Amino acid sequence: KAQIVDAVDEFASRLFEEADYANEAANIRLFKELYSDFDIIVPGVVSQGTNGRVLSMEWVEGTKLVARGKSGVGQDDLPLLTLGIQFTLAQLLDEGVMHADPHPGNLLKTTSSPPRLVYLDFGLVAKIPEQVRTGLVRAVAYLVAEDFPRLAGLFGDLMLLPQEVLDDPARLEQFTAALARAAEELLPRDRLKPGEVPRLQFDKLVGAIGALAIGFSFTLPPYFLNNARAIGTLEGLAKSADPSFNVLAVVYAFSLRQLLNSKNEGLQQTLRDIAYSPSTGR
Repeated sequence: KAQIVDAVDEFASRLFEEADYANEAANIRLFKELYSDFDIIVPGVVSQGTNGRVLSMEWVEGTKLVARGKSGVGQDDLPLLTLGIQFTLAQLLDEGVMHADPHPGNLLKTTSSPPRLVYLDFGLVAKIPEQVRTGLVRAVAYLVAEDFPRLAGLFGDLMLLPQEVLDDPARLEQFTAALARAAEELLPRDRLKPGEVPRLQFDKLVGAIGALAIGFSFTLPPYFLNNARAIGTLEGLAKSADPSFNVLAVVYAFSLRQLLNSKNEGLQQTLRDIAYSPSTGR
């Protein structure tokens, strides 16, 4: 069953972590070092005014990305949100150090022209193991390709499915079938144009995985809960600006770049799997 106690322990430990401003200052410095190539503003730490109880940061002129009294953003802000999702994917799939709390209150846009995206509040930072990062890139590719047996086999690397289920052929077959049914419901393909990526609401995907957890002894590790919230928040804001926004298309494009540029054997194997069909020899 899903490890509810572990999830509660994680939540409680993060509350104490958020109150440690020396730790948050270290997180800020790490983010500025890792993600300097992104056109994202992370206000720097003012060292002489910072300790375990006080955090002093550089001042940035800006306004809340979501204006007071509003529930979404305007069309003009969609490029900033798309950049935010790209930034989140780089954290999740590339470096493995992730801002785990990008709610609207932690996102600003500068008053400059053009405006730039500002991230605040680095008290909650998630660390993503390399095997999970690689597994997520492969999983996205197999999901879009509808290769559910290979997708199901990755759930061990993703730290979601216990080895006992993966080692039981009957249980694994049941899980693969359940995964395919969930994908058929969440990713309708009947009106897709050639080469088009199906549309997916990320929050519904999270709910579907939660439902699968009940029947297949899932664990829901901290990385999954934190990252689902981060991407789901940004997708919801993007959809408020453009209801047709397709977060899976953005995630898939990012994953393909990883597959094409990586020397990791697992990623290279996935690229071969989705690029070559044994039935046609092409």
